[in-house]
Amino acid sequence: MNFRSLQAVIAYSLLYISGYLVHVYGNPFNNYDAVIKRESVPFEDCGSKYNIIFLSIFGCTKIPCLMQRGTNVTVNILFSDEDNKASFLKHRVLWIFNAIKTEANIDPDPCDNQKDCITMDNGNKSYWALIHVDDNLPVLSGTMLWQVVDENNEQTICFKFPIAITT
Repeated sequence: MNFRSLQAVIAYSLLYISGYLVHVYGNPFNNYDAVIKRESVPFEDCGSKYNIIFLSIFGCTKIPCLMQRGTNVTVNILFSDEDNKASFLKHRVLWIFNAIKTEANIDPDPCDNQKDCITMDNGNKSYWALIHVDDNLPVLSGTMLWQVVDENNEQTICFKFPIAITT
């Protein structure tokens, strides 16, 4: 594990623990949602069934998100699941460079409760996935389009955000 990955794991762990403490002990400042939204990576919703509360892309500190070729990037999403039915999620992630779309490799895919990638988090649900930044991607700016469907192949989550591939 490299230093940057370790930093990301520590940052997410601290965020998760702080969310748990607020859930258990309450928030004296009543601004937990504002704190989460400030830390979230800016994204554009493109037709989600569930409300995306928080998006974290490890290593992404500003837009566009820099993604280094040959690495794996962890993506975490916190979303509201009002009907409590999200137990299976299948991803379709596309790299979009100059209107050319290329499918990305995601793990685990599908994400289901047996793989522990969907968890309860402060009354909402969260999931994580690893995206492989292929060595063959061009060093170029573009967009990542992330679509998620349920077991009935219905779109539940859809978002996109600017990226830049680096060497």
